[in-house]
Amino acid sequence: MFRFVLAAMLALFAVSGPAQGAQKRSAGFEVSMLITGDLDIEIDGSVSRHTIDDGDAIPPYAVNIIERAITHWRFEPVLVDGKPVPARARMTLRLLGTPMEDGGLAVRLASATFGECGEPGSDHVSSIKMTPPSYPRAALHMGATGTAYLILKIGADGRVSDAVAEQVNLRFIAPATTMKAARKEFSAAAISAARRWIFAPPTTGDDVNAPFWSVRVPVTFAINSEATEEGTHGKWVAYIPGPRQSAPWREDESEGNDAIADGAFHQAGTGYRLLTPLQSES
Repeated sequence: MFRFVLAAMLALFAVSGPAQGAQKRSAGFEVSMLITGDLDIEIDGSVSRHTIDDGDAIPPYAVNIIERAITHWRFEPVLVDGKPVPARARMTLRLLGTPMEDGGLAVRLASATFGECGEPGSDHVSSIKMTPPSYPRAALHMGATGTAYLILKIGADGRVSDAVAEQVNLRFIAPATTMKAARKEFSAAAISAARRWIFAPPTTGDDVNAPFWSVRVPVTFAINSEATEEGTHGKWVAYIPGPRQSAPWREDESEGNDAIADGAFHQAGTGYRLLTPLQSES
């Protein structure tokens, strides 16, 4: 754990008046930071090199947390024709900051995805049609903004056969009943739109004969650009986390569901497999 002063973080929510301030504290808000980069994996699974996108713009303490974690990482060796080979992975990391009672912020590396740099697109699910959902009218009237993190079950025909909102995080403050209603609206709208999406299943690779594929997609509902993560690489974004639920067809839930940038998606279970903890306690 790392702790830092929270004062600057409080400005990330537009809160006016002591009542809303108390409401924010009781709602259990968090802040997170999305960071991307690349890393080189050697034949023994160790990391020999890494880069962080726009590293000069990232707070030094965030870079330090990531670099300390990377020194302990070891991946499952990448095999080509049965032999281990070096590989380059695309990484998307999410730092999570949790407010402390003394006014500090406990920061940890919460989730990550390690993408398929250099691998053919035909090895993975790709998108054909992903029409965004309409903004739920009730949520719009609430002034509600947030992100629904979906996991989709893709069948052999490329259609979405099942969908679950694993979590809905909100970027507005309201009474608990209002926030619960907003999460329900966002979840329903995102799932309704997703059921009309069309994907192209993989045509090559190890997963080509799988009975289905799971894809994670963040769906953001924003009244204006300030309520999205666009352009926030390396910056703190505040939100109220929602309860988590699992997809009934998924057994391995070791992956985080939120280390995916807005406008992107990730095929669950693909990419490079990290064998060690994401962040060491040492």
